[in-house]
Formats: sequence, structure tokens, C-alpha cells
Amino acid sequence: MRRTLFVFFIAFFLLGNMNNGAEAAKKSKKSKKKDPQLSFTLIMKAVYDDNVFRYADAEKKDFENHIDSERYPIETIDDLILSTTLDADYRAQLLKGHTTLFSLRLTQYQFWQNKGKDYMSWSFSMIQYFSPQTNFRFNYYYLPERYFRHYYDEDLGTISSATSHAEFGYEQHLLSGRIEHQFFEKLTLSAYYKYGKDYYEENFEEYDAENNSFGIGLKTLITKRADLRCGYGYKESRPKGYDETGETLENSDDRDYSYDQDEFFVRLSLRYLKILSRRPTVYFDFRYRKRDFMTDKSTDDYHYGREDKDYQYRVGTRAQLTDRLNGELFFHYQKRDVDIPLDVDIQEVKNFDRRRFGVGLTYQWQ
Repeated sequence: MRRTLFVFFIAFFLLGNMNNGAEAAKKSKKSKKKDPQLSFTLIMKAVYDDNVFRYADAEKKDFENHIDSERYPIETIDDLILSTTLDADYRAQLLKGHTTLFSLRLTQYQFWQNKGKDYMSWSFSMIQYFSPQTNFRFNYYYLPERYFRHYYDEDLGTISSATSHAEFGYEQHLLSGRIEHQFFEKLTLSAYYKYGKDYYEENFEEYDAENNSFGIGLKTLITKRADLRCGYGYKESRPKGYDETGETLENSDDRDYSYDQDEFFVRLSLRYLKILSRRPTVYFDFRYRKRDFMTDKSTDDYHYGREDKDYQYRVGTRAQLTDRLNGELFFHYQKRDVDIPLDVDIQEVKNFDRRRFGVGLTYQWQ
């Protein structure tokens, strides 16, 4: 049903663009072709996170009281994260006078205390405009390696043994495509599809997964200085489900992390305040994710019948400081609630909340 609605949305999207595309094609022939442009953007952020490993309250107490220390080979529960992003953008008119934008992004994350969590990522994207109202974006994202935390591995022994926990980290590849069209002066609709693969550490190869997701989004101008964005996304994740020679998905004794996920978001942006002749943007963002685990293994006491609900709240402000420099302040709160029908205390290690405070600077030049 979700896929059918998505296909109908895309069809409506394309039909609505046919007339606008024809009009734009006529206008583009008369416009003068612009010279290619190369520009760069540097983004630097400092974020304080009070729970970088997403520990539950019970796990925090164990760490503070030095209980099962092999599970917590870390320096601190909280940390200061410094990130540096460099964007290189090349803009040209390659398709009948329409703008094409190529972008390369490199990002480095550094943790002040927990150096083992440092990681980097890079991405390449292309945006093709077919008219001032319509564009298509293709993106490839690559995360070479990221350590998340230590997790219990049943193949290494009982949960209380000193060697039963191993590094839980992953590598990620993600391809995505998005189409966006402005139907009316104050209404813009978008749709996306994503395909990704995750590869986990040797001890957790049963989590290697293939992911498919799609979604739709809407942006509307409420007034000249206020806009509203909202959207819905659906994701299917299907892991391998086994990690030993001779095992199959059917006879594996490993956990089955398969899930379906629904996500909703809404963001309100306001530009009413005026400070030193400039109008900063103040935004409020809410996201809700519901993840249903799909395993039919009743012996999988971590996932059978489990439902996760994730709530995220963001508030922040962005302001233009100079012609090339922008600043940002933000606060982010996240909370996860886990519900499972089996008589296990999974909530004690899966429920968590965390708070993040951040400041950022963005500088552009060409």
C-alpha cells in the first residue's frame, strides 16, 4: 500500500511538471548562458552531547560504579564533538541552458575524550535543474568506519563473562535520489528513494543489512517570514541474520534485526526578529519514528514483537553575520521508548535519552 501511494505521488509529480517544463524550456533559449562557477563552503561545529553512547540509566550507573567494566571501555559518557565539513561545488549550464550543480563533501568528527569514536564521511551529489521550479538530486554517501559502542555477543560467552562484549561498529554505503517541484508560488513538494547497505564488525556480521526507504515532503510559505515543512518516510531493513559457516537465515541462532520503520517530521521556521538590520531564522523541529521488528523467532528475546518509539525535538537559530559568514545555535533532545511483549528487562538497556547543545559557523567563498 505504501509503495502504491508513493508511485501515484511520483506520477502526479511528473504530470504537474510537464507544462511548467515546456514554458521554462522556451524561456531558457532566450537567456544568456552563464560561465561555470566553482565555490567552497567551510562548516565548523562544536556540540556537547550528554550521552554519546546512548546508554540507558541502568548502564550509566554501572559505568559510574565500575560494574562490568569490560562493557564500558570508554573515557566518559558525555563528550564534546568537533566537526569540520568542506564542500566543493561546481555550477554549470550543461543541459539546454539549465543549471547543473556537482558537489563533493568531506566531514571529520572528532571527540574530545572518547577518541575511539572519531570518524569521517564523504559524499558526492549532483543536482540537475529542469526549470526554476523543478530539480532532481542524486547523492552517494560513504561512511568508511564508525565505532558505536560495545555490545554483548552470545558467541563469545555468557553475558557476565569478561570477554562477552565486543566492538560494535559499521561501514555504510547509501545511494539516494530526490525530485522536487514547486507547484504554486507558496507550495513545494518533494519525493525521495534511498538504497543502502551496512556492513558490521566481524563479531556482528549477522547485522549486515540491505535497506530501502522512500518518502515525501512538503514545504509551504505561511507568510513572507514564516514557512512550514513536513513529511513522511518509510524504511525497510533486512539484515543477513547469520554469522557463522554453515548457518542460514532459517537455522541461525543469532538475533534477527529486521524491521519496518515509519517516520514523520514537521519544522516551523520564523524570520520575524530584526537585529542590526538582519533577520535571523528561528526554527522548531519535531521528528517521530516508530520501528516495528519483524522477526518470527520467538526465541529472540531482544526483537520478537518489539516496538521502538523515538522522539526528537530541535530548536535553534541561524543568522547571517557577514556577507560570507553565518552562525548557528541549537539544542536537540532525543528520547527512545522500547516496548516488548516478552518478560525481559530490555527496557533497562534500550531506553535512553540525550541532550545536545551546539554552535556552528559557515563560511562561503568562490
